[in-house]
Amino acid sequence: MSDKTLTEAEWKKFAKGRGLKDAALLKAMGELDKAKTPEDQLAALDDIEKQSEQLRKANKADKEVTGYLDDLDKALVKERKLAEAEARKAAAEQVGDEEEESPTLLTTKMVPLLRDVRKGTVLQAMVATVGNDCVVLVSRKPIGSPRRKLLTAELGTTSGVKFVTGECIFEQNAHTFVLLTQAAGMAKKIKEALLKQTEQRYKIRVRGEDPNDIDDDGEPAEPGPGSAPPVAPGEAGDAAFELALEGWRSARGAAVTKLKALAKEVADAKLPDSATAIIQMSAVLKNLTAEPRTAQQVNELMRYVSEDDIVLDVCDIDGDIRTPMVNALQAMQRAMSN
Repeated sequence: MSDKTLTEAEWKKFAKGRGLKDAALLKAMGELDKAKTPEDQLAALDDIEKQSEQLRKANKADKEVTGYLDDLDKALVKERKLAEAEARKAAAEQVGDEEEESPTLLTTKMVPLLRDVRKGTVLQAMVATVGNDCVVLVSRKPIGSPRRKLLTAELGTTSGVKFVTGECIFEQNAHTFVLLTQAAGMAKKIKEALLKQTEQRYKIRVRGEDPNDIDDDGEPAEPGPGSAPPVAPGEAGDAAFELALEGWRSARGAAVTKLKALAKEVADAKLPDSATAIIQMSAVLKNLTAEPRTAQQVNELMRYVSEDDIVLDVCDIDGDIRTPMVNALQAMQRAMSN
């Protein structure tokens, strides 16, 4: 709630009968009252300050008006500090939460999770379907309703989407989705969705609410948990590739740690452009794909890490995060080309 000095009601009470040309100031105060975000509040406060100065110039001989405007200026300083603090807090939280909301949850981050299913890990699952289209999300943690937004964004529509939840387990040498729905027709949809999302082929079975309600994709069973499918050189799963990928994870992890530490320093500095700087660093985090497993992903990362101005700026401020990532990506490119 804003300081009452900045409210329309308080100003109208003061200005009544004075004949002041205050329509623009009243509008700015109304915008402050309606502001929902720190950014909106800061914009409204800037406008109030601007309109206040114009009124001061027009009424500089009126001590009562200038006295009220002096109090208004003090309230502006107080409110601006509060709004800037909220903006820094929101931006810093965005940096911390960026990976939790990343679209990679539906792509590269599912690959190691689904690999662990073959070792006995039980995953939570959410499946979104509309017509013949399907999107799948698996997680070690319970999947709440807010995640639906991520799935509908991948589908490209919110109209007519159906969501079902359940678990993903390894049963009868297949990734088996135990879902709270009828199984018929679901296995092929999930198989195609996972191929599109992860670029990996999985043997898929679906069990419905009735244990005897089973749908199968019709493909041969996967190798058992003690073995692994053959992998061609340069493909995800090849020993050289996996070693190079581990190098990327290490370089990326060091970069993420530096970025988060720098974001905290910027937030603590409380500079006028702190919120903008933190949002830019958050964008870098979002673009550093955690598990690049295709040539396209690796090449896009190489281009981004090599050319992005913010990455280069961070290198100037807080040490070289770029070179280790470039070296790791070059190793991945070599592994893929062998």
